[in-house]
Order: sequence, then C-alpha cells, then structure tokens
Amino acid sequence: MGARLSEKKKLPRAQLHEGKLHIEGEKEPYVQGAIRTLWLIVRNLQHHRTFEIDDDDRKVRQGGRIRGMAAIERDTLTVAGSGLPQVRQIPFFLRPMPEEEAKLHWQMSIGFLPHDWEIGNDDEYYCECYAPEPVFNELAKAYLMGKAEELRIGAKTSLWVRHFDWYAPVGVGVTWYLVPSTDRQSDIPDHADGTITRLSWSDGPMEEPEQPPDEEEEEPRLQVAEQKVDTAAAYRAAHLAVLGKVSSSLLAILVTLIVLAVILLLKH
Repeated sequence: MGARLSEKKKLPRAQLHEGKLHIEGEKEPYVQGAIRTLWLIVRNLQHHRTFEIDDDDRKVRQGGRIRGMAAIERDTLTVAGSGLPQVRQIPFFLRPMPEEEAKLHWQMSIGFLPHDWEIGNDDEYYCECYAPEPVFNELAKAYLMGKAEELRIGAKTSLWVRHFDWYAPVGVGVTWYLVPSTDRQSDIPDHADGTITRLSWSDGPMEEPEQPPDEEEEEPRLQVAEQKVDTAAAYRAAHLAVLGKVSSSLLAILVTLIVLAVILLLKH
C-alpha cells in the first residue's frame, strides 16, 4: 500500500481554469463531464436496522440501511495529487429517504476519509446512496428472504478524469479522481456527487448450468451368448451324408447294368 494521506502535509493546490482543473506539480489537467457511467457491483450485502428516539417527543423512529462492498466495473478510483494507489473496491451504503426528502432520491455521494488514529480508521473511501423508501423496503424484503445477493448500480457523477481519458472508448477502463478543493488547501479531497441511473438486483440465486457428462453414454449393445460347436459331430454328420449320396449313385448304376444285361439276353 502507498503512504497514508494523513502522513502528507496537505494535498497540492488546485486551480480551475477554463473548465479544466490544474493541480500543482502536474502537467496534465483534469476534466469533468465525461460521457461515461460509473458502474458498481455490490456484494456481501448486510441489512442494518436502527431505532432513533427523539429528544423532544420521545417518539421512536425506525430506520435502516444496506451496506456492502462495491466493486468498480472496469475502472479505478483514487485521489488526485495524493500518491495513493488506485482502488477497485469501496465500502457502499444505501439508505431509505421518505417522500419529504424527495430531493435526495437516487442521489449518490462518493468521498474519502483519511487515516485517523484517534478514531481508529484507516484511509477509506465511501459511496453513500439514497433510495425512495418503497424501493428500499422492496430490496430489504428480497434480501431478508435470501433472494437479493448483489446489486448493480450505474450513476452519472461529478468525478474527474485526466484530460487524455476524455476521448477513451466506453469499453476502455479509466481512472476516476476525487480532487483537492479549489477554495483552500486541505488534507481531504472534495466529495463527488452523482445521480443513480440504474439500480437492479436478481430475485434469486443464479442457477448453475447443468454440466455435460464426462463421457458420452454408449448405445446399448445386444449381448450374444457364445455357443460352443461340437466339430467332431458335425464332421461325422457330413461324412455320413456324403456316403449316403455315393451309395445311392452306385445302386442306380448297378440297376442300369442289370437292365442292359437282361435286354442283351433277350435279343439272343
């Protein structure tokens, strides 16, 4: 892992000029508004319930959230000018918002919290999303029934990319950046906002395709029982058949000779 952000004094200064962000010590500027969608696959889902008691009326309000680990599809994320390594996974949180907070429906916030030894956390990114209560409740119900195993989320965000990545094809991965504030030098980058354009999950585990058998089944073959043949008996039978034919022929010749002899005697 690279150096912690808190071990550096400050993030470098950033200045916005003609729509491009220039960071101190870097030649290539950063730009926003790339025609790309940030795609997240959220796994290891957990459902958390909360009960909050109001200090004034002591009414109990029930809330909740769904958390997991979001894998960034194809792309990576880091803090511009920080020297931190690029990451592909960030903690994810989804919270329900009532109709009174409709302005937060389908909103996303991506940020970075540096290491803090007093709190006990390490450098950590986060992605927090807000969904209408009916959608959240439907997802929570599917999760509690053991159906929803992962989420797929697409969003348009205010994250930055390097200028040379502006023209990268959609199928080519890029690095998204959280950038330092342009108002003052700070040790924490500005968070990025986003609008969710797609939220989906499967209502059941994916079925494993049936594996073909290792060997094809052979067609059934007729089993023919072997029979032993008595060759000696067959030879004797054939021999007797031949002798019978020879005897018949000799008898016919003998009868013919006798008839001829009788005829000759009668003539004389």
